[in-house]
Amino acid sequence: MALPTYACSSLLNAVFLAGGSPVVLDVRADDFCLDADAAADSGAKIAVAVHSFGCLSDIAAMKAAGLTVIEDCCHVLGGVAGGEGSAAIFSFYATKIITCGHGGLVWDHTGRVGTWVADYIRSDGRETYKPRFNFQLSDFQGAMLRRQFGRLPTVVARRRAIAARYAACLPDGVRLQRGLTEPSTMPYRFTLTLPDAGQRDRLQRALATAGIATIVPIERFELLHRYLQLPVGAFPNAERLADTTLSLPLYPALTDQEVDRISDALAGYSLE
Repeated sequence: MALPTYACSSLLNAVFLAGGSPVVLDVRADDFCLDADAAADSGAKIAVAVHSFGCLSDIAAMKAAGLTVIEDCCHVLGGVAGGEGSAAIFSFYATKIITCGHGGLVWDHTGRVGTWVADYIRSDGRETYKPRFNFQLSDFQGAMLRRQFGRLPTVVARRRAIAARYAACLPDGVRLQRGLTEPSTMPYRFTLTLPDAGQRDRLQRALATAGIATIVPIERFELLHRYLQLPVGAFPNAERLADTTLSLPLYPALTDQEVDRISDALAGYSLE
C-alpha cells in the first residue's frame, strides 16, 4: 500500500491495523502530494492519496496506472475532491476544518467499506468474534458536527479569501505550495517554501517579532520514513520541505485587521 511520507502517523497505524504493508514514497516538491508514477512503479496495489494541506492529489493518474485509490480528504473538506477514489476518509479532529473534538467519516461508492467500518467500531452484539474497537461519537459531538456542516460554505469562502490575500503579498524568492489558490482547492494551511532552512527561520523570527505566530507544518522527525528508519536519501523532497516550509495563520476567525497585518508583514519582508 503506497502512501506519501508527508502523511500523518495515524495513517501509517491504520495500514498496519488493516494488515497492509506500507510502501512509503517521497512527495512531489511543488504540491507535496504523492507522485502517481512513483506509486505505480512501487509495486503497491493500493495508493493512499493525501490531499496535502488542501492541494489535490492526482487521483485520475493513479487510477489510470491501475491502482486502487483511497483518498485522504482530511485537509480538503469543502473543496472539489472526493468521489474519484474507491473510498475517502475525513477527520473531525480538533485541528481540522470542522471539528467535534475527535472522530471522522468514511465514504465509498458501494457501501462495502462503510459496512466494514461500522462493524469494526461496534464491539457489542456481534455474532462472530474479531478484534474491534468502541470508536463512536456521542450525540453531543454529532450535534456539534451537524451544526458546523451547515456553516461549511462560509468556512470555505473565508479560508479562500484569506489565502488569496496572502498570495498577493508574496516576497520575491518565496514560493507558495502549487495549487493552493486554485478554485477547487480548500486551503487547509497556507504553506510557503523558502530557499533554505536559514531563510525559513529568519522569516519565522521576523513574523514573531511582529506578533505573528507561524508553524513548521511537518518537522523532520514527523516524516513517515524516519519513523520506519528508512534511508533518508530516498526522500529528498520531503527532507527539503521539512527544512524550508512555513505555515501562516489561516482560519475563519481571523479578523480583516489581523489578515491585513499578516499580509503587510509578509509584503514588507525581503530575502537576504
